[in-house]
Amino acid sequence: MRVLDVRDGHIAEDVESGRAVLQEAIDHPSNTVAIIRGSKPEVSSCAARIETRCEPFQWRVAIWVRDSRVFSEGQEAELFEGHDFDIFCAVVLNIENKRSAWIKSTATLFEIDRSLREVESGK
Repeated sequence: MRVLDVRDGHIAEDVESGRAVLQEAIDHPSNTVAIIRGSKPEVSSCAARIETRCEPFQWRVAIWVRDSRVFSEGQEAELFEGHDFDIFCAVVLNIENKRSAWIKSTATLFEIDRSLREVESGK
């Protein structure tokens, strides 16, 4: 899992490099991409569960955007389509870069795996 954050004193370079990493993951032609947002403790737990379900499969990529400044203007709102920040901490993009599933911060390993498999099967 790639973790994208912004350090004090390195804001411009971290935002620029983070955006490049995020866009590269989104643009990859054959990956299922889970984009996680936020840095609350419940997001951290969910990020670990998402990583667990992505790690065994080379076509699954998890990107954790801990600082929202990494998103380009309007990108976070577009990706999460108004899904409540306090409930949904991740979005899953299919290989066509379409938003196909949203993951709650309380999701279990089973629920995360099911979401990823449904996206990959085209449901």
